[in-house]
Amino acid sequence: MKGVMDTDNKLITSLTTSMMMVIGSVSILYILQQLLPQQQVQIQPESYGMWYFGPAGHIMNVENGPDEQPTYMGEAAPGTLNSDAGWRIYKYDYVIDPATGDMLSGTIRYAGGSAAFDKVWDLRAEYEYS
Repeated sequence: MKGVMDTDNKLITSLTTSMMMVIGSVSILYILQQLLPQQQVQIQPESYGMWYFGPAGHIMNVENGPDEQPTYMGEAAPGTLNSDAGWRIYKYDYVIDPATGDMLSGTIRYAGGSAAFDKVWDLRAEYEYS
């Protein structure tokens, strides 16, 4: 019986120690969150839509059409100017039901038929999309 009790006590001690480590880690994280200054991401308005942090750390520009649906979207590395070659630009085309105003279908096409980051955002309307 003593062997079973020793095993049970070791298990209980091990579980208790693990729980205390988790609780301690959570407590430390909470204290650090309270002590460290909070950082906020600010959205900077652009003349063509706005910039925001997108997938894979890219910045994005969005231009909405007259129906407030996105028409052009572009991704680039942070710091890329609208006039720099370094954008991947795509265009959205929508088919809208005139009776209901609902979107029936939509397509996404890349500027110059390529997903490469080599386009200029300021020239987005001049590219052919496929």
